[in-house]
Amino acid sequence: MLKPLGNAFGGRGAAQTRRGAESLGRGDPQRHASLRGQAVILPSTARAAAGASPRQIEIAMNTSVAHGSCLCGAVRFRANLPTKWVAHCHCTYCRRAHGAAFVTWAGFAAEQCTVEPDALQPAWYESSPGARRAFCPRCGSPMFFQSKRWPGELHVARALIEGSLDKEPTAHVFFESHVPWLQVNDSLPKKVSQSGQAQAPAQGIQPEGAQSEGSDA
Repeated sequence: MLKPLGNAFGGRGAAQTRRGAESLGRGDPQRHASLRGQAVILPSTARAAAGASPRQIEIAMNTSVAHGSCLCGAVRFRANLPTKWVAHCHCTYCRRAHGAAFVTWAGFAAEQCTVEPDALQPAWYESSPGARRAFCPRCGSPMFFQSKRWPGELHVARALIEGSLDKEPTAHVFFESHVPWLQVNDSLPKKVSQSGQAQAPAQGIQPEGAQSEGSDA
């Protein structure tokens, strides 16, 4: 069966972290690679058949699905479209977690995202109070982000998703923390935090961090 990505802090999420750590080194990477592309039934479809909420039925009827994986292919996931937003984050936490000048995130409702069958569960790290980041327990690829500040959302590293999405990036956020050695010359809005609070990139949605995270430089 498909393994849904946890949405709670502690509880199921903590158990997934332990299972991910215990799974480190197990399995055959070639076997993981051979499982790509298999047809599976989304859990939202099963719930709809069993008498689901209107929101779950709406998701089940949406056939547009994004697929992605970590570097080694051990953690593979799918996410029902649409996305909530896509944006570039320049905060210190994201830069350090990914070892990059900035990170492009795609925001989804957490219920739209699942780990595929026979894939490893990601391990979770609490990067600041109320915020956690997921990574592959085998190859270490940073993958997901969740925060209590945005309950019900899962933020997915855009570079892990294959192909195109329904949205392109709409803004740079926490731009006051951008690195001086990279010139960003595109025409997207370059937003900065105000009074320690993150400024929303688009449609009132902030792509990264709890209140303390993303403004910790």
